[in-house]
Order: sequence, then structure tokens, then C-alpha cells
Amino acid sequence: MPAQGQNAKNVIVIVADDAGYADFGFMQNNGISGTDPTTGFATSLTPNLDALANRGVTFDRAYVAANCQPTRAAIITGAYQQRIGNESVGNNLFLQSQIAEFGFEGIPDATPTLWDRFKAEGYATGAVGKWHLGSIEGINRPQDQGVDEFYGHWHGSRDYILGRSYNLNQINNPNSALQPRYMRETVRQSDGTVTDTVVEGTRSGEYITNVFGDYGVQFIEDHANEDPFVLYQSFTAPHKPWSDDSPDFNDPRLAGLQGVRKEVGSMMITMDREIGRILDRLEDPNGDGNTSDSIADDTTIVFVNDNGGVSGSDAFGDGTDNGLFPNVKGSPKEGGIRVPMLIAGAGIDESAQGTIYNKPVHGIDILPTVLSLSGAQPIEGEEQIDGVNLLPFINGQTSDDPHEVLVHRWRGTFAVIKDKDDDQWKLVNTNTTNAREDRFRLYNVADDIDESNDLSGNAVHADLIEELKRDLTDYEAFFDKPRYSILARTLEEEPLNVFDHHVFNPNAGSTAWSGGKADGVSYFDASGNPNGTLNWFEAGTNDEKFLLRADGFASAVLEFGTHDSDYTATNDLLRRTGLEFMLNQMVLSGDYTEADNHRATIDGLSVLFTESLTGQQAEIAVDATHSSTGRFTYDLDLDLILYDNLAFTGDGDVTVNVNGTVREYFESRDLIKRGTSTVSLNGQAIHSGATLVEGGTLALIGGAALDQTSSIQISEGATLDASATNTGGLTLMDGQTIGGSGTLVGELTISSGATVQPGSSPGRLTIDGDTTFEDGSTLLLEIDGSGVAGTAYDQLEILGQLQVTGGTLEVRTAPSYNANLGDVFDLLSFDSAQGEFDVLILPELGQGLTWDADSLLTSGTIRVVPEPSTALAILVSGALAYGRRRPRQ
Repeated sequence: MPAQGQNAKNVIVIVADDAGYADFGFMQNNGISGTDPTTGFATSLTPNLDALANRGVTFDRAYVAANCQPTRAAIITGAYQQRIGNESVGNNLFLQSQIAEFGFEGIPDATPTLWDRFKAEGYATGAVGKWHLGSIEGINRPQDQGVDEFYGHWHGSRDYILGRSYNLNQINNPNSALQPRYMRETVRQSDGTVTDTVVEGTRSGEYITNVFGDYGVQFIEDHANEDPFVLYQSFTAPHKPWSDDSPDFNDPRLAGLQGVRKEVGSMMITMDREIGRILDRLEDPNGDGNTSDSIADDTTIVFVNDNGGVSGSDAFGDGTDNGLFPNVKGSPKEGGIRVPMLIAGAGIDESAQGTIYNKPVHGIDILPTVLSLSGAQPIEGEEQIDGVNLLPFINGQTSDDPHEVLVHRWRGTFAVIKDKDDDQWKLVNTNTTNAREDRFRLYNVADDIDESNDLSGNAVHADLIEELKRDLTDYEAFFDKPRYSILARTLEEEPLNVFDHHVFNPNAGSTAWSGGKADGVSYFDASGNPNGTLNWFEAGTNDEKFLLRADGFASAVLEFGTHDSDYTATNDLLRRTGLEFMLNQMVLSGDYTEADNHRATIDGLSVLFTESLTGQQAEIAVDATHSSTGRFTYDLDLDLILYDNLAFTGDGDVTVNVNGTVREYFESRDLIKRGTSTVSLNGQAIHSGATLVEGGTLALIGGAALDQTSSIQISEGATLDASATNTGGLTLMDGQTIGGSGTLVGELTISSGATVQPGSSPGRLTIDGDTTFEDGSTLLLEIDGSGVAGTAYDQLEILGQLQVTGGTLEVRTAPSYNANLGDVFDLLSFDSAQGEFDVLILPELGQGLTWDADSLLTSGTIRVVPEPSTALAILVSGALAYGRRRPRQ
């Protein structure tokens, strides 16, 4: 068999549907964790898959989504399905008119799929069986997603007997709701045209699993000696409806079984036999009994189950068996998302064949793995790819884990999976509605496989829980919101907003962002009346809406307008996973025309600001203006958390008071002020990144401070106003820097270890207030050339007293500077001064020139003079002279 690294000519991905973890012999017989002799069928029903596992690598800890369609989306895109808003199982919509009414669902046509990528490498592409990836005409039917040949049905489920349940007189009606369930053949011809033929009637009476096997075998036979091929073979077995229709219902291996367990067993037998036929055809493509034309050694095969075993039982027991795992399909527990998976054939080293790999992997890894064998460029580095090529890991080329962390999310439930040393940690939320942190559970699956020992209350694990919450947030920061939901409200607790820009309606009558809907109550009653207040508009419309937990995501925009009376908007929402409501923009808008003063108070729970999914910087846009004598004020009384850098933008002239705390989420983040507006920070700004005042005014009020920011940069024309703080100014602490070409209003104290560095190569920094350099502080000035202060060289302008109690003043020259005798530089300007710097550092000039710094400490000037001697460091003594020297203009 070809060694790892050798390209595979062909690829087959086989998907089973809703089977249990312990329903496969190759899982049960190998003693894989999660199974034991008390679970599974007494005799293996999957001998062909068992044999395939012996030729490949079986994954002990393979994870997928908890439901059919999301798993399939992840497999064929190599990415978490939430990147494209594909979180629910969908409604099998198939007409453009339905999309206009209910919104898009499935895979967007612009998303590269498995078939698109292999087609680009010259492969023939095929899909057999259950599609369930969207069936919208012209967008995401198989022929729209790179599939040359499709033999199957679009729908997520159907009757197993062809021609029995679906009225055949609707075959030629393209608008019939039966179209997604019909069995069809869709083939792209050599001239690019597509033929789409419903074969439900012509194969009437046949068992669909056998039909899928027929098509898979025929596809291999047709392409074995042509271009390489990729075949996606997606069985419906053993998805419901369960019945005794399987031709293997009376197989002797099922003796002693009754009811739904026997029905599922018979479906498993039929599916495995069809897989065996496919494997046999690889050995003998033309079926003549001579295997000289075998392509088995040139073919990579992946098998995976799409989610955990589904619920369903009768008097004789459960239909599927998830072994020792708790819960079933739909759950974030192991029984819902941990599944059988194997890879065999080309690409697997002989030493790895028959082994079990026990580190966490995911369905997202399938595409990068098989595509690596096609000769294509690796896709792991692509921004929209989350999976990795598993071959180096399973072939022993690296002992690293394929993933540092895996994340599962479905309708608010989630699981965060992370190994540390010998521990297999899992943070879980099982609540589809009203999730919150006190409902999170922590398990160590390494010794608690049934997830029964919740460790979340143990203080020893507090830091770990915070780490896992951050991991979840890291993924949710690039997850799209659900773009469609199950339409039946009996299944989906929330309605859905497919738009992202929401405008608060102060007139609606509820101050709560949620509209006052109570926990545990549906959004609408049986008559369609809201159980709460619809107090938001879709931007640009008068359509009244709820703001939902699901609306809290990386591209959310919330807008709050001016109003002719005071109003309050209180955030009582978390995002669906129970963590801080996430958004990209808060917009303060409107033209205030009233003569009286009014204000909007935005308060409540914290919000988390992120970049949008398209890279739009997180911002609070101050766009609101006045056109009357009255004033409008916004009080932001909630905490603002910076997952990414946050900018205050806009050219509005309303008053904006940030009274809550501004803090970074975890990593260092910048706080930015742009536009001509004024924003006042009344609360604490706790961020270790830079503070960049690029436009307008950023004011510090009361106890507000910037004592944790790494640097403060004030651009020309911009102002940082600290005059209204409790101290009347700003104190730079150890490690902090202030610079730029703008203005700081208020007193400035530079503590030991802090630096003042005017300009931005170069510039004039103005301090409108008394300035004190303490012992250990630094003033750093740069000279690019002779000319105007603030343009050719830095200048520190102090509109007040300069007090020096020590520290260093250092002057640097740019490499381009050529000193000329008589050059004069006005580096400092002040009203008055006293004290002394400990050290003055001046650059060496050479060419017989040196510096005359005698006037620097009396009038702020240095000049180039003939060299009596060269000095790199001049100790300065004596008091600074009084008297102000104005900068040269």
C-alpha cells in the first residue's frame, strides 16, 4: 500500500447517519473507550468496515456537530459550519421564493467545497445519497457546488422504499414540496449543461440503501481508468424512519433482537454490505474477477458517522447504542458529538495500519487530510479553514496534538474540548435557552467518560474554566450568527433575525434590550402575539423585532438615536452560550432638534466588542448632532469589554459619557479616538494596549485614569483632556510612554520609568498645564534636520511650568541628518522652569563639530558649534534658568 506522502489518485468519503457509537464492530471489538462488552450488538454487523479499520487508523476521539446538516457542512468545507451561519438542520427549502420569505439556508455558493477543490485539481466529482446541504435552485444544489454527478435526494430524510410514499404525479412539477425527497440523477454533461432526472418511479420498490450502493459502485466503474475521482457516499442508514423494510431484517445475527433495535441492526447490515460492494469494486473496477485493474492501493477512504446515535426506544430497548456515553444526537455530551471515524488506504503508513489514534480530531479535518493527497497546495493556512491534515499525526511524524482545542456549538449548547497532560477537559452547557455561567459544567472525560462528576464548583479549576470560556469566545469571535432556524416553533425556541443592524425604539414601552420577555416563555403565543415588547427596528425599516441572544455575534450593530425625551436602554441579554453579548458597532445617531435637554442612558450587562466577520474595526460611532439650542447626552453606564481594539469614531457634537469600565477581554488591546467628536471617560480604562487619540477630544473625568495603558499617542489636531480628573491631570507610570503631535490638557507627571517622546517622526507635543519629570523619567527628542520645530525636529511645548527633579533628556538624530555649523534647534518651550535633569545624552556629530547645550537648560535651545571635544553624555548641574522661550514659527 502506498506510503504516507504518496498522492492518492482517488478519494472516497463515506458518511453514516444517526448510528450509535457502539453500533460498529470496529469500535466495539477494539475495546475503544466508550464501549465495553455490555454495549453494542452481540455479533458485529459491520464486517466490511471492520476489515477496513484493520487496514487503516481508527479514531477513538473523533468529534462532529450534534446534527446531520451542520456536520456535513463542516466535512465538505473543512471549517466549523458556524463560519457560514449553518448551525441548524434546516427546513429543506428549495425555491427562490421560499428564500425571499424565510431567508437563506445551506451552503452559500461562494463557499469552496470538497468538490470545488478537487475539481480544481482535475478530479471527477461525485456525490451519492443524502445531500442535506441546501437545495436552493441555482445556489446550493449539488450541481452548484462542484458536483459532476449526483445520485440521491436533497432532503434530510425520506422513506427507505422508493416510489412508496411520495406521489409520483408531482415528478414533473418543479414547485412541488416533494421535489427534495425524490430520488434523482443530476449529471453535468461534457458541454457544461446539466440534466436533472427524477428516478423515483423507475426504481420504485427498491430499498434506498441498496440503490445508493449501486450508484457508488457504478461511479467507481465509470471513472476507475480515467481521471482521478472523489466520491462522497452519504448513506441515510440508520436514520429514521425505522422499519422492517431492510432486506436483511431476518439476518441470523439479529436473532434474539426485537423492535427498533432489530430494525436499526438490519439497516446497519445493509449499509455495511453496500460499503463492502464499493470496496470490492475498488479491487476489481470492471467486475470481471481479474484484479489486475485494482485501484484500491491508489484510493484513500474515510468513514465517519454524522452525529451520535439518535433517541428512540420501545418495549425492547433503544434503537441505537452510544455505549458508555451519556445522551444522544443533539446533545453536547459525548453521546451527541463523539463518533466512529476511520481513514484507510493510500496515505497511511504500513506501521500505522490497524492502530487507534486517541487524540481529539474533528470532521473539519477530513477535507484538509484527503486534499493533501491530491497534490493540491495545503489549505490549513487559509483564513476560512479550521481543519488540519491528520496524516503527519497518525503516521507518527509528529507527537503534537492536531488541535489545541475543539469547540462545538448548537443553539446555545456548547462543548469546549481541551487536553492538558493526561486530562481530557470538557466545559459543557446543555441549555438551549437561557444559558448562563452558573449552568456550565466541567468534566474530565479521561476518568469520567459518562460525564457525571461535575467539577465546576471546585475552586482548583477556576482558572481552567476561565481559559475554556476564553477558548469558546475565541471561536465565537469568527462564528457567524445562525442564518436560518427550524421554522416550527415547537423545535426552535427563538425566532431568527437574518439582519445584523438593530435600532432601539424608545417609544415601544420597554427599556430592556430583550423587550421584557421572561425566561422559559416562548417569544410568541399560539396566536402569534409577542410575549414581550418588540422594541427594536430592523435598520432602514419600520419592522418591529425582538433583539435575540442569537443576535449577539461579531458583526452585530446596535443603534441608539437621539429622542425628544429621556430614555433608558438596559442590556439584559447574554449571547446564546451564556457569555457577554457580542457586537461590532454601537451607533449613536440622529439630529437633535429640541429646545430642552434630554439624555439616553445605556446600561445593564457588559458588552464585548469585536472586529466584524469582514474585518471592520470595533467601534462606538458618535454620529448624533444638534441643530437646536437643546443638548442631548448619552450616558454609557455599562462596561465595555475589548476583545479587539475599540475605536470611538464620528463627527457628532452630542455629549458622550462613558461611565462604565473600559477593559480588555484578555489580551492587550488599544483604545482609539477618531473623528471630531468628544468622548468623556468617567469610569476606569483598564487596558494595557495603546491609547491613540487620533481626532477630536478624549476627556478624562473624575477618577478616570490611563495608568495601565502602555502608551499614549496624541495626533496633530487631537486633544487628550485630563484637566477634569480628580488630580487635574495625568500621571505616567513606569513603562508608559506619551507621544504624538497633539495636545494634552491638564497637568502631566512623568514617574520613574515613564517616557515623553513628542512627535511621530518628528512633531510638537503640547502640554497645556504644568509638567513634572521625576527621578528616573525620560524625555526623548528626535532631530531629522534643521528647519521648523515640530516639522524638522521634535519639540515639547509646555504651556505652564516645567518642574524637573531628575531623569534623563536624550536627543537622537536621524541617519539622514547632516550637521552644519550654526544649526539651532528649539527643543523645549515653557513658561517657567526649575530643577535639573540628571543626565543629558547628545549624539556624536563628527566632522569637527559638537553641540553647544549651554542654552538647552535655560532657553530650550541647542546649537552646532566647532568641536573642542566630543561628549556623548553630559552631566548637567545647576538650576534651570527661568524665562520662557517661544518656539520658532
